[in-house]
Amino acid sequence: MTEVHPQTDELIITDDQFVRVLRLNRPERRNALSESLKMKLITALLDADEDSEVRVIVITGTGSAAFCAGADLKDMHQNDQAGVRFRTPMNRVDRNVFEVVYEMKKPTIAALNGSAVAGGFELAIACNLRVTHAAAVFGLPETKIGMGENFGSVLLPRLIGVTQALEMLLTGEYISAERALELGLMNRLVPAEDVLMQAMSLAHMIAKNAPISVRRVKAVALRGLDLSVASALRQDPGINPYLSEDRQEGIAARLEKRPPVWKIVKQGKHMTNYPTVLITDETLRDGLQIEREGVTLDEKFELLEKMVDAGLSRMVVGAFVNPKWSPQMADSLELVKRLKARPGVSFYVLALNERGRVERLQHSPPVTVEPIQATHLHICPVFIKRNTNRSLEEQEHTWLSPIQRAKAEGLTEGGIGLSAGWGSNWSGQFSHETRMQSLSKQYHAWQEAGIPVKRVDMADPMAWNTPTAVAQDILAIKELFPSITDFHLHLHNARGLAMLSMYEAIKCLDHRHTLIADTTIGGIGGCPYCGNGQATGMIPTEDFVHLLDTLGIPTGIRVDCLIEVSARLSEILGRPLHSQVAMNGGLPSGDTLYDEDVPAVFTFREAQHFRLGPSVYEGNPKPWLKKDQKA
Repeated sequence: MTEVHPQTDELIITDDQFVRVLRLNRPERRNALSESLKMKLITALLDADEDSEVRVIVITGTGSAAFCAGADLKDMHQNDQAGVRFRTPMNRVDRNVFEVVYEMKKPTIAALNGSAVAGGFELAIACNLRVTHAAAVFGLPETKIGMGENFGSVLLPRLIGVTQALEMLLTGEYISAERALELGLMNRLVPAEDVLMQAMSLAHMIAKNAPISVRRVKAVALRGLDLSVASALRQDPGINPYLSEDRQEGIAARLEKRPPVWKIVKQGKHMTNYPTVLITDETLRDGLQIEREGVTLDEKFELLEKMVDAGLSRMVVGAFVNPKWSPQMADSLELVKRLKARPGVSFYVLALNERGRVERLQHSPPVTVEPIQATHLHICPVFIKRNTNRSLEEQEHTWLSPIQRAKAEGLTEGGIGLSAGWGSNWSGQFSHETRMQSLSKQYHAWQEAGIPVKRVDMADPMAWNTPTAVAQDILAIKELFPSITDFHLHLHNARGLAMLSMYEAIKCLDHRHTLIADTTIGGIGGCPYCGNGQATGMIPTEDFVHLLDTLGIPTGIRVDCLIEVSARLSEILGRPLHSQVAMNGGLPSGDTLYDEDVPAVFTFREAQHFRLGPSVYEGNPKPWLKKDQKA
């Protein structure tokens, strides 16, 4: 083993290249699982699953007598004598260790150095592969000692069939290693002294393969067990290897007869091939432009301060537009004059004409002006008239202006973009070919000017985006316009598909790309000329940050703080907002897990107990309690 981690008395952790070995180290107790060992094992497993340098996990035991004897019965007996309340495995605050092993994203191998019985056998079958020797025995003796087998009762029938599983479960008798091999419970039966070596050989064989492919194959295979064939074939968990750089590298390496070099990107402790994701919050611009007049400048500054404190570093704070048509933006100039520059924070202002662009430049800083010009085409003849009071014919005479400005300013990068490219409430759906033609027209104009295109902007004011169309477009853009690395999506949510479409975008991109995602607190927003008003909405910032957290994509933004911003914005606007995370909180863990005493919860207000406390549901019924407990 090449690297040794900080050791504990009960668990030894070592690394051998891309393989992490977790060794149960209680030989005097036949490596039985004490409560402390279970918690250490869970922590080590979760750390290994997040570590980009680990591709396979091997679990083994110290000594030759036993891999693991299951729960420490001596500890359990002492707790019973002391009157300690016993909780069944699935009714404990901490996670079930067997469940953690089974749900690992990376492959797990049990190197069974000895017998595995009771919880030790459950630990073994929770692993994906198993190696053992002829002297080892296996079984689930819970019925012999008055315990109710849980994890094994669920998983064992899935591994060897109901009939054989029930014989083992009901009799509590042990089976030999040879019988376990016959039943398909073991992958290899080797001499006792070779168990760990053979398990490591198997682990290294797997670790040489593309990590994205290995994780994908495992996820599809295990999740598919509970699905119909048709549903299982349509699974799409995690990164799709067919769309990854690893696929190209694997084919090239095979043809060139060399070992492949897989692309692994580290972000903190997470292994990911996802793009960099930048969130641009549009609450104070797109969000408020569809709301009632009367949100004061002080209220806007209050929201801005709270958003900065939550960790948002990119915000559109207003628009230099005609206040006659966008009265909610009338105080944008005054807001900008009061604005103070913040280190690491970018404040943007929308400017649709030359007068606005000059005004914006005069107030930079604190306003950020990106050093890039971008062309932008409308496809819908009705929407361009409603939104800009121009026709498609007039657009043809002016759309090249950004290229001319870029040349005059000596800029070295440009951008291209579409508005309402997926469809219009007046013209219907636009085809993929139409979008690519419009983008290609712009791309080649920049090329002729000698300026490479770095960014593409896709705005969807009428919410015609679909996950399928977004994915199709991004994949085509990557192929047709290889110089583009930045993908900017401004998706409205009138049909409820914006978050799904943004997730598809994340999956289509990789570490070479940047995804710029526009969102708003509470999901407010909408263009007044699109026909859907406040019902349009955008992706709620708090919901999107929560999604990125679950994917392991770092943002530096605190969801709990965003929830408080959302609550304050709801008070200011005097109406409920659209965020599920703001209504229900993020996924609870640790100290935020719900108290067992929470009664029945009915209303939106009561659901806020995660932030407002138990007073919101006080007096609600608890029908699961007995009469004497209620009293």
